Amino acid sequence: MDHKELKNNKPNSNSDNSKNTKAEYLRLALKILTPLDKALNIIHLHEPVRKVYFALADSRERLIQFTSLPNHEITKNLMPILIQMNRLLNTITRLRQDDPFDERKEFQIVEHIIKWRSLTKDVILELSGGKE
Repeated sequence: MDHKELKNNKPNSNSDNSKNTKAEYLRLALKILTPLDKALNIIHLHEPVRKVYFALADSRERLIQFTSLPNHEITKNLMPILIQMNRLLNTITRLRQDDPFDERKEFQIVEHIIKWRSLTKDVILELSGGKE
């Protein structure tokens, strides 16, 4: 992802039209949540660890972009997810990359992803005015 694309992913904070800003937050949310869904699907299909790693890393990078947006008071709630993602990605790098996860590890990772997805969705809804 190059600098131009990163710049284009930021909502226009100078916009007077809050509908556009809300729509941009929701668009960015999909860019965070979609790789998490992809990781869940990859795990479900018992594909290699490497594919899960890349899906989670993609979501993490998009989450980093999202936390750099205005509304730091709300987006700072996502920082624990970033720390947990970093820790999990570090653990995954030590596993055999061409094998699927064992059943125990699979359950642990799915549990984390579902929790991250839910917390991220809640922050997005709060930013977009969908959750009071």
